[in-house]
Order: sequence, then structure tokens, then C-alpha cells
Amino acid sequence: SDSVAIHDRTIDSLTRIVDIVLHDSMLVLTDSRQRRVAQVVPGRVGKLQGRRGDGPGEFQFPLHSDALGDRVVIGDIGNSRFQFFNREGELIATLKSPVTIHHFALESDSTLLVAIADSVWYLARVTMRGEWHPVARRPVRQHAKGSQAPAALMRYDHLIAMLGNGSFVVFDQADGMLREYDARGEMLRQRSLPPDILKQLVQARDEDMKALSTRFGGVLTAPLVKELAGDHRGHVLLLLSASPIGGLWLDLNRNQAVSLATDAPRRGDPLLSATAGSVSGDSIAIASFDGSVRVRRIAAPR
Repeated sequence: SDSVAIHDRTIDSLTRIVDIVLHDSMLVLTDSRQRRVAQVVPGRVGKLQGRRGDGPGEFQFPLHSDALGDRVVIGDIGNSRFQFFNREGELIATLKSPVTIHHFALESDSTLLVAIADSVWYLARVTMRGEWHPVARRPVRQHAKGSQAPAALMRYDHLIAMLGNGSFVVFDQADGMLREYDARGEMLRQRSLPPDILKQLVQARDEDMKALSTRFGGVLTAPLVKELAGDHRGHVLLLLSASPIGGLWLDLNRNQAVSLATDAPRRGDPLLSATAGSVSGDSIAIASFDGSVRVRRIAAPR
């Protein structure tokens, strides 16, 4: 596979890229430090929008983004709202979120699926009218007699990505399962990460949680997977935390998987320092902690 660094004046002006979307030939990048969003077609056009504030087109803490058709939506945790832009960067709609904004995916022109911290449900379907309805129940887990089911984690709980025909996938940080659902929220199938990878990730997560709890007190959480992205052709990207296998590219339709190994001696490996990623077919875009952006083509198995 080939990895190409994207050098662009607009991208180079960003300082902390927390989310990236590869949408056709366009990159959408969210900068939480500068409270800005960039829409870039490398080598052709780059647009910056936003600043700190609560007015139209302004952000307090933009964290997640998604794109579908002609729409780009930015989830702003600080203002608890979604803002919709067109490809020209013009604000076309604002939606005050009725639920806390965590990871989300743009389902259609008028609905989003938003991850929620709930002990029964994974997600809420949020409409442009400001309504929300629960969708996709969590699988029932067996617990020892007399013990209580653990409460939903408030952070790094699960991630979501849209697929084709209204279906979507959820990665559950609690058990390392990737579950696929139809548009009604009925589970179609589930997959586990390879056992050796899952064991390594769980061990690293538990060590991180212990260190965080010792330092800050209370019950904190750490992720197995730091990013889940999908496209409408059934391709999925998982960016793994604390693993020499920095990521997994999956073709759910053909049941194929490609490991994206890191180059351990190279500290600058984008997979080691990745903050966000996106997938479109056999191409993935990765934003790194140092502000660099790379596009990588996957040599998928035949």
C-alpha cells in the first residue's frame, strides 16, 4: 500500500485535527483548537470556516464531523448543536441537539444517528425537528447472580459508522465486538477482533484505566479503538489504540480484512500518532497528532 502526505496551505494552517472525513475527492477536517473546519480538495480548492463563539457558523468545541451528498455536518459539543454546511462552506441549517453529542453519523438529509450513554440503547436517531428516538438495543450480557449490570460508560463507550442501504455498524468498546444493524436497529451480524489483537488491546486499556484512575480518581475509561469509519460500499476502518497493528481495513460484504501495521522504529508513522481516520473504498485518510494528513491506498486481497 502507498501512503502519500497531503501538503496544502489550508491543511497546514490547522493545529489540532480531531476528525477527518474523506468524501469523494474532498477532505473535511475539524480543528478543535482553532474552532475551525476546513473543506479541501487537494491541489484544487481549500476553504476555512468558523471561529470561537455561539453564533451562526461559530464553534465552541467542534469534535466530530460527517458528510453525505452535498451536506457536511459538524457536531459541536460546546454549543450542543449540529451545523450543516454545503460544499461551498455555506451554513444551511442548525440543529440544537436534544442529546449529548458523542460520536455520530449522518444518516440522511434529515436524520443523524448519535451515540448515547445509556444502559439499554446504543444510539438515538435525531431528526431535524429536534426529536430523538432510541435505536439499536445493546446486547443482553449475562452477569453473576446477585451482581448488577455495569452502567454505560460516558466516554469511549462505542463508535458508529453508516454503511449502504441505511445499515450501520457499531463498535462496542466494552467487549470488542463490531455489530452490524439494519435501518430499524435490528442486529444483522457481529464480529470480534482477532483474539491476539483483542487481548493486547484489552490489556493496554486496563493499564491505561488504572493509571488514569490513580492520577485523577474515580472511574475513567480508555478506548480499545479510537476511530471507526465506514462508507456506503461496506468498507470499514478501525484505528486501534496501543497496538503495533495500527488499524484494520474491512470489507464487510466480502468478509475481507487487511491489517495496517505500524513501522515501530519510525516515530512519525501516521498510524502510531493517528487522531482520526476515514475510509472511502480502498483509500483511507489519516490525520496525525502532529497535524499532518496522509492518504493511503490499501492493497486489498482478491
